[in-house]
Amino acid sequence: EPNGVAYNSAIAACDNGGQWRRALELIDEMQTKGLKPDKFGFSCAISSCRKAGQWEEAVGLLKACGPLNRVTDTMLNTTIGALVDAGMIRKAVEVYVESVQMRRMVPAKQIAQRDMSEPQSCLYMDLRACTEPAAQTGLCTLLAMMASGKRPIDHIALITGKGNRSTVSNTGGENGLLGKKMRSFASTTFEPTLCDTAKRSDYRNPYRLLLRSESIQAWVDSGAKIHGASDCSSLQFDKWVSGF
Repeated sequence: EPNGVAYNSAIAACDNGGQWRRALELIDEMQTKGLKPDKFGFSCAISSCRKAGQWEEAVGLLKACGPLNRVTDTMLNTTIGALVDAGMIRKAVEVYVESVQMRRMVPAKQIAQRDMSEPQSCLYMDLRACTEPAAQTGLCTLLAMMASGKRPIDHIALITGKGNRSTVSNTGGENGLLGKKMRSFASTTFEPTLCDTAKRSDYRNPYRLLLRSESIQAWVDSGAKIHGASDCSSLQFDKWVSGF
């Protein structure tokens, strides 16, 4: 009779082999036999669903794991990645907001000026431990709060570091991986672009991207439009989870 270890190995093989349906069947089979899938098994199953574009199944597995304060960072980032891959930005934001409430993700912090190229004060988002989809979702969450009037519009400084956890191949050169992807994301995803009024000094540090409040205000005034999302055309959400 297979034990939990054997099932985990089989689920991992399904993930590597693109067999997401079989991975879900094995999770169900374990529960039917009274075996509780552990974090490794769930993580592999979620990964297989993301690779297959099955975001609904990925979200279902994440919920089956229990409260978000009990899941691993890998499970959370992979689920958000599945949602971003599918263009489900609003749903990704909902998962991100819940994870902030459970203290699995760190929200933006108001910090005084760090160098002369930055405004007197701005909101800092430390994205160095984030995967690319999680970093994008974190930015969308903060922008949506500003667009919906839940937070005052302010400058945003994205601290990306070298982006070692980015899903981009390691060819980013001296400018860093995640920083380049986030600059492209901020430039092309929002209408009007959030980088159109950036000053030359904003690009002095390749591991930090500064989005100025005047660009964000212009974007909000134009309807907070977002490209590439299949579940929303604007980030002006009217409902938010209380307490965020």
